[in-house]
Amino acid sequence: MASKSKKILASDELLWDYESPVVIEKISLEKDRVLDDNALFITFRNISGYSLYELTISIAFRDATGKRVAESMEYTYYGIEVPLGQTFGDKIPIHVCNLATDFKITFQRADYEDGQYFRGELPFKPLPEPLPLSTLQDYEEDFVNYLHKFHPDVPVNCAPEKRKQYWRCTCGRMYPHIMRYCPICGMEYEPLFQIIPELKRERRERAKELARAEKLRLEE
Repeated sequence: MASKSKKILASDELLWDYESPVVIEKISLEKDRVLDDNALFITFRNISGYSLYELTISIAFRDATGKRVAESMEYTYYGIEVPLGQTFGDKIPIHVCNLATDFKITFQRADYEDGQYFRGELPFKPLPEPLPLSTLQDYEEDFVNYLHKFHPDVPVNCAPEKRKQYWRCTCGRMYPHIMRYCPICGMEYEPLFQIIPELKRERRERAKELARAEKLRLEE
């Protein structure tokens, strides 16, 4: 039996604005073969530090050439109650113009418990590419071995990265500094960024031991 829906577009490129309380992890565009209707599914992850109750976004519609094919629309996810680190939206269809194949998504508002909210117009943009492990230079092998010794299940796809607006886990995901662990692989912020300082400390200690041993050898 043929599937009721047909996938038109699928992307797992991470999209974010450094001030946004959510990050887009996946976008899927599907056509309902029966209703001849296109639906957009967006997977968000809450990285705000609070449970999220509502999220409002705006969506601009373009075709493959970048031409606008319909007026922009706003969409609100109501009553979602999403804890920090959790995803939502992947099962919620947003019915969109059938001519659109490119979507520019902009954050508008997030609502939290106790009436708190955050408002802004923040376009979701592709994130910078991760730093390769080779940027760790002669610490690369020791870093991987140390990480897997204490956290054997954590993937090492890139070098850890600490910037003013965000930090990046070795699995490749990026988070604001308010979020102190990676919900994808479970790695915690503090242990991750203590590895290189610890490796440097161990090297200094070994160098001192070698120097002392050499000094004793020469004095004999």
